[in-house]
Amino acid sequence: MNDSKVSLSIIIAAPPETLEPGSLLSLQRLERLPDGVEIIVARGRMPSVQRNQAAQQARGKWLWFLDDDSLVSEQTLVALKSWLQRTDADGVGGPSLCPAQASFVQRVFAVVMSSFLAFGPSRARYLRVGLARPSGEKELILCNLLIRRDCFFNHGGFDEMLYPNEENALLESMARGGSRLWYDPILSVDRLPRQNLVASLRMIFRYGTGRAQQIRRHSASGSLLNVMPSLFSLYLWSLLIAMCFSGLQGDGWIWLILLTPLLSLILASLGECLVQMRHHPRVACLLAWWLIPCSLLAYGHGFIAGFLGRACSPEARQKKLDVELEIPPSRMTGA
Repeated sequence: MNDSKVSLSIIIAAPPETLEPGSLLSLQRLERLPDGVEIIVARGRMPSVQRNQAAQQARGKWLWFLDDDSLVSEQTLVALKSWLQRTDADGVGGPSLCPAQASFVQRVFAVVMSSFLAFGPSRARYLRVGLARPSGEKELILCNLLIRRDCFFNHGGFDEMLYPNEENALLESMARGGSRLWYDPILSVDRLPRQNLVASLRMIFRYGTGRAQQIRRHSASGSLLNVMPSLFSLYLWSLLIAMCFSGLQGDGWIWLILLTPLLSLILASLGECLVQMRHHPRVACLLAWWLIPCSLLAYGHGFIAGFLGRACSPEARQKKLDVELEIPPSRMTGA
């Protein structure tokens, strides 16, 4: 395919052992991708490096970044085609939704991921919120992110010392430079949440670590809200220490005041889960309420660890490991 005819490069980051990424299979099942599309599968152990190397080889005017498990639907394809024709956007993203085939446990975690108490405005990454609108890094997610190629390189691509949060640093840089970022709830992918509690909390812990590392490496003026879970974690530790030393002795009003933030969060979590029944199964919502405070603790402790520890991802030390780029046959692209 002639370079001038390539309008879109779809970049799929995958680990080496994933021979057939689910995102690639979902693209193959679509009736037809837009003309002028190429697909690049980048295999390796450091996603930011994989995506940068794939972007260097990409010929499309637009880069569409997908994870290996981001499943694309025909509805998403319709939304994608419209954005490729627009001239008022430099970056576009949409939510990563819990698919119908998810297990009951995964549906419970989907409730937590779409919680405003747990994730604030970033809940829009996991739930269709509102209409298409100008947006920013708080609502956009890298497993489903469309960026103009020239804008991507004008802002230096992804920081190869970060994972996760490499897209947040890039999107903040783009926004400061005047790039136009959009959120489209229809431009969505299906993606399964983690399969168990430990894996989910570990993921959220890592999100907190990545945010702190991003703040340390880049100016992140919009990250003040992300500091709140770490303050909540410190509050609970202070409360626990006070209980251990005092043995709950003292004026009951003092303890009531000290416990008010925790009790308020528990009640708010329960209330929000009841509201979430509009989007998720009722039983899953009823079981998810206690995971919201747990998620805040996981993120808060991750943020503290990232702030006090090294300022880059541990995988960054191995970023020079080989990245394998695979370009599937052109018949897969519908070109």
